[in-house]
Amino acid sequence: MMSFDTEARTQAVLTLYTETLADVQFPDVDCAVLTAAAAEVAAARETLANAEAALDSARGELNQTDRAPATGQPGPGLRAYLRGSQ
Repeated sequence: MMSFDTEARTQAVLTLYTETLADVQFPDVDCAVLTAAAAEVAAARETLANAEAALDSARGELNQTDRAPATGQPGPGLRAYLRGSQ
C-alpha cells in the first residue's frame, strides 16, 4: 500500500487555493469547501490516533496476562489457560 503525507498534501492544496487560485471558484469547490473538508480530515486523523493509542494500551494489558504472576517471566498465561478450558 502506498503511503503519503495527507497533511502536507492537504496544506499544499489549501495554499494553492488561498494564494494562486484565491479568486477562482468552481461550482462545487472553493477555498471554504476545501477548508471545511480539511478540518474533517484533521478530526478523523485525531480520532484515529486516539484509537491507535487505546489499542496499543489494550495490547500491553493483554501481554501482561501472559506473564507468570510471581516472577513476571513468560508463562502459560491466562489466554492459554482459557483456551484449554473450552
